[in-house]
Amino acid sequence: MSETNNNSPQRDEEKLVEQGIVFVDPKMKKLDNFFYYHKWKILAAILVVAVLTVCILQSCETVGYDSYVIYSGPNMVTAADAKAYISAFNEILPYDLNGDGEKNVQLIATNILSAPQIESYEAVTDENGDKIYTIDREFNHSELERFDSLILTGEYSVCLLDPYLYDRVRSSGGFRRLDEVFDSVPNSAIDEYGIRFADTEFAGSHSVFSNLPEDTVLCLRTKGTLISIGGSANDSYALSEELFKAIVEYIPQ
Repeated sequence: MSETNNNSPQRDEEKLVEQGIVFVDPKMKKLDNFFYYHKWKILAAILVVAVLTVCILQSCETVGYDSYVIYSGPNMVTAADAKAYISAFNEILPYDLNGDGEKNVQLIATNILSAPQIESYEAVTDENGDKIYTIDREFNHSELERFDSLILTGEYSVCLLDPYLYDRVRSSGGFRRLDEVFDSVPNSAIDEYGIRFADTEFAGSHSVFSNLPEDTVLCLRTKGTLISIGGSANDSYALSEELFKAIVEYIPQ
């Protein structure tokens, strides 16, 4: 019967492990040293690769927009609402401006309440007299500033607005006169500049718009100072005017 060699390399290694000492392969030691001295370079390289990957993916997914619509008012537009609105606008967009083979409208929405609307919400109480709604006035103010900025640039020329916001822009001469756009002023016009969106055949034929307030005003922004510079900007505004006319003159198929 053979005897076990208590001094074998395997046994010696096991004793070292029991003492908390682990044998390290020289090759692994070199790798550890390399990482220790170059870890920041390695991490920086990983970060650069990650950023480039995200940028490449985003550029591949970027949509080329042909025209732009803005909704601003008391209704919060959900992602599902926005998708449905955009689909309806894409249907009637007269042409593909950027030549990518697709007609794409971009919709931007700002959620804004007027002072009377805020007071009306905050006046609602439950059976115990406690307020049901709390309005974030700071958010409301920031959305109003955002709206003013978007209107100023004029890129979002086709507008669906709460009457409060419509009056705010109209008073400063911000909208095109309807008689400049149409041969005759539409019957759905509420004045020289705006049309009650709910009264258009387009809104009536697309149930997706039924959740917008009935007093929402459809109007066309005048060509803004920033957007009037350059041929492509002029082409974009021309298409916005055509989209506005397509909405107003829509005939159900």
